[in-house]
This record gives sequence, C-alpha cells and structure tokens, in this order.
Amino acid sequence: MWEEWKAAYLLHKLAHHDPRRMDGALVSQMAITHNGALACIHFPGSLVGQIVPGATADLALVDYLPPTPLTAPISRGT
Repeated sequence: MWEEWKAAYLLHKLAHHDPRRMDGALVSQMAITHNGALACIHFPGSLVGQIVPGATADLALVDYLPPTPLTAPISRGT
C-alpha cells in the first residue's frame, strides 16, 4: 500500500501542475481515517473499519526501520 500512497501523493501534483496539491498528511488521512467509510459505501451491511468480532478487517503491523541508526546521545563528562 505504500506505493499507492506515494502514487496518490505525486499524481495529484502532476495532474494539477501544482506542487502544493495533496500534502502527505491528507494522503495519510484518506488512507487511514476515511478508508473504512469508503469501504462501507461499496460493501453495505458489512462491518468494515472496526476491530470487533465478525468484522471484515485487515491489520498491518509495521516495524519502523530508520534509514539511519539511532543511538543514545553522547554524554559530555562534567
């Protein structure tokens, strides 16, 4: 799904010839917050967008692997 998020982010900018279109926060909001509501429109009567028994759901757990290793700050001797 990361590639779809990236495509939404970039294609809106390209289609409108405006680099200010579709900021990253809006793409995330669409994909995370509004995704369940959109699925309910296309699959009426389904339990979508809820984490409850019997609901249709996909969960993605992602480990964050930073591109640069994070280390503890260097302590300065006093």
